[in-house]
Amino acid sequence: MDAKQIIRGLKDWVKREKAIDLNLSDCQEAILEYSLQNIAYANMDNLGYAVDTIKNNTGPDLFKYLSQVTDRKVSKKNCFLTLPRLLEHPGSEEDTENNLLRIDLREAPVPKDFYGRVEELSKLETWIVKEHCPLVGVFGMGGIGKTPLLRKFVDKVKDKFDYIIWKKLEYSPFLEDFLNHIESYFPANNLEKNPHKKNISQRILSLISFLNQHRCLLIFDNWEKLMATDEISEDQQKINYSNYGKLLKSVATLEHQSCVVFVSLQTHQQMDIADRSRVRELTLTGLNNQDSQYILNNFKLSQKGRERLIKQYQGHPSALEFAAQHIQNNYNGEIDDFLKGTFFIHDVITDLFDKHISGLSNIELNIVRKLVYETEPMSLPEIYQLFPSISQAKIGQAIDKLCTDGLIARDDSQRLPTFCIVHPLLIKYIKRRFPKKDD
Repeated sequence: MDAKQIIRGLKDWVKREKAIDLNLSDCQEAILEYSLQNIAYANMDNLGYAVDTIKNNTGPDLFKYLSQVTDRKVSKKNCFLTLPRLLEHPGSEEDTENNLLRIDLREAPVPKDFYGRVEELSKLETWIVKEHCPLVGVFGMGGIGKTPLLRKFVDKVKDKFDYIIWKKLEYSPFLEDFLNHIESYFPANNLEKNPHKKNISQRILSLISFLNQHRCLLIFDNWEKLMATDEISEDQQKINYSNYGKLLKSVATLEHQSCVVFVSLQTHQQMDIADRSRVRELTLTGLNNQDSQYILNNFKLSQKGRERLIKQYQGHPSALEFAAQHIQNNYNGEIDDFLKGTFFIHDVITDLFDKHISGLSNIELNIVRKLVYETEPMSLPEIYQLFPSISQAKIGQAIDKLCTDGLIARDDSQRLPTFCIVHPLLIKYIKRRFPKKDD
């Protein structure tokens, strides 16, 4: 349902269930329609009112009214989930109890052409379906294909689970909102009275109990958005990040039969202390030559130069698509002519890298900035010497995280492992973003 359909359905629901009319002004209805599309108050500047008035008065009053009318907690952040669910499940306990299969992919991407990743899909199936690993992290550079991989995986294994729920955290960052959403799936006889009066730890335990009673697959996409939203204060972000950390730790350490997968540019700090035997991590790299060719086949490109193009972009699927489109439009499809010029990075890829880099700690960023200008891979002792005032333990932890996140590569072929940045896209981006003269 789109926003207008949801609003029409809500009016019908209120009329039918409450025997009253849903009296919304034109401004309130417009605010609700925008909110159902996840548009921020700051961008609602054509309603005839000042943005501050909409944000501080009209908007909050609207959602307070909707909460009273529906007997549910409705907010700007959760309305696009709460209201459709209200219309889809108007209180039928029989439906909840007897039809165990629940697949909610409303926040998942629409399936599209998918190439390769046979090994990665096999790993996920082994870890999640066969070994029943409770916590899995999928990491990698922006645009590398993490979300499409998980979407393909869900289609492959959806008959193995009672519940599959996909949450995109940029839409609903608060853990409380997520728990409200999940609790709506709980069989009625499992719900305790006044669950919202319990603290976060108690509600997490209730969720774990549900994950133990049913075989569930929960997917958290855009995990990095927990610390990159301007909708809540910095202090609220830290509290929320910590709350999600508690959830991850509980999922990893407590007994249940389900799996939580979180998809992110970076790992969560809580992963460092979780029981490693119950955690798996998958870092995506680029597509191989054969699978990259499938992408290029969607464009009118010359055959000559394809392998060089794939190598230059290290099989990064999104970057290859943008480059191929650029070559088709501006070089008449001649790859060799394109490769004679400067390295092409589309603005979308630059924005993805900006988001990745912004999530790094100071020491992680400094390591990346140093390594990108080194002509040879460096061992850990050599990297220690670059930062004499920082403890070796912190440097080691930063290196491990950067490897997991896919920003630096580790080579174990030498007596001591060495580290470097090998992806040409990333090298070009970092050198442009952090010129050497700034060091």
